[in-house]
Amino acid sequence: MVMMEMRNTLEEMDNKKILIVGNGFDLAHNLRTRYSDVLEVFKNWKSFYGSYRNRKTDTEFVEKIADNTQNALESYYSKNLEKLDKLIEKNSWIAYYSGCRAELDLWIDFERELVPVLDIFDFILSADINFEDGSIKFERNSFFKFNCFFYRYFTILNNKIFVRNDYIDSNYGLKKKKLLRDLKNEFLEFIEALEIYFYEFVEKASDVHPISQIRKIEPNYIISFNYTHTEKYYGIDNVHHIHGVIRDDLDCGSNNMVLGVNDYDNKDFIYFVKYFQRIQKHCGVDYKNFVNEPCIFKSSDEFDKEYNDYELYIYGHSLDETDKDVLKFVIGDFDDRNQFQMKARKVIIYYYDQQDFELKVINLITLFGRDIVEKNMDDNKIIFIKIDSNID
Repeated sequence: MVMMEMRNTLEEMDNKKILIVGNGFDLAHNLRTRYSDVLEVFKNWKSFYGSYRNRKTDTEFVEKIADNTQNALESYYSKNLEKLDKLIEKNSWIAYYSGCRAELDLWIDFERELVPVLDIFDFILSADINFEDGSIKFERNSFFKFNCFFYRYFTILNNKIFVRNDYIDSNYGLKKKKLLRDLKNEFLEFIEALEIYFYEFVEKASDVHPISQIRKIEPNYIISFNYTHTEKYYGIDNVHHIHGVIRDDLDCGSNNMVLGVNDYDNKDFIYFVKYFQRIQKHCGVDYKNFVNEPCIFKSSDEFDKEYNDYELYIYGHSLDETDKDVLKFVIGDFDDRNQFQMKARKVIIYYYDQQDFELKVINLITLFGRDIVEKNMDDNKIIFIKIDSNID
């Protein structure tokens, strides 16, 4: 009787499929979700917003942001665009990222460009300030690049950082809490601007068609690293957005989009760290419950182990170590005996071209080591499949 119950449970688990999607999933559906797509709109905002207000459709830029320009212009919600206009006009983070190098394209580039900003503010918080003029001496030439973007906080001149008077108290020194609060609030406004972009320029302006290769997977559950609702076109109800999701109505609820660095040593900047934001914004860990149910059975070995009860499909995710906590949880990790335990029965990774294939292999090796990757590829437990973007 016990053996029959175990067999039925295992038969049910045989059909369990989990699909992880990253930004490449949205790009495969021709959505403008690249980091560079966002910057394109921010950099050319005055041109677009002027066209929008005048309902003109004769500019090259406006044609780039939507396939059906006239319908797109009419569908934009004026209140959202008015808010975005105000944010773009005054937000230090938008100014900074709009001024970043043109070749930046991926969201991992965004995270990397965030670190040096935190570094300069970290330096300001710990440096000795000349209270007479609010200046801090420095020797790092890299600081000069921030001068025109964060001028509401400081000015850089002659190898000195001059902190604004708003953040200096003649008796007590630097107003650390005020500076951090304002920097954080501006960052939250920046994330709000991103949500408006995704809401108005991606979800409302796009015509999505399901891709046959993805539909054939027939996943039971989707773990999404994207902010969009693209997975809804596949009729999957069980979805967990790791980094939050765009609201259906921007006037209701609060923004729960997660955006930041993987970690930062100085916890004064914890509001810019992704794992804290996931907790703070109640993104939850629903994916863990799905992966682990049922998760333990008594093996013939001398210890209990997790049963490899699902196939894992990864589409459009770079496998970069910035998401290693989630990736290791669903793929596998080293146990207390330093033995690698594969959690998924099989991992199928989709790649776009040879360069993308090589990048994903390199990132896997970074996560798990060469020996683990080679062994599981040889055993056909890690399989690579080239993307076929044919639509249904």
